[in-house]
Amino acid sequence: MLQGWRQADYERCVALYHAEGVDLAREPRVGVGSICSRQGTTVVQDILWSLAAGGLALHAFGVKTLGLEGCAGRTDLGRLDGLVITGPL
Repeated sequence: MLQGWRQADYERCVALYHAEGVDLAREPRVGVGSICSRQGTTVVQDILWSLAAGGLALHAFGVKTLGLEGCAGRTDLGRLDGLVITGPL
């Protein structure tokens, strides 16, 4: 699971996994969080496409209609879901 706000935050998460010997490109899916409130923006799209270009099979959490618009025609984004948890479980 990758979390952040800026693209550099997500890249740092990838680096932390790498430092612990985890090659995320070999994982079947890598979750990307903290994007649901910013979906439909080019910032989120840039983050997702940058991570996908690094060979990661992504699962973008909390992506809804606005987020899907920016995903049209992309084949390198693994999965999307629209579930957003806004309170305690």
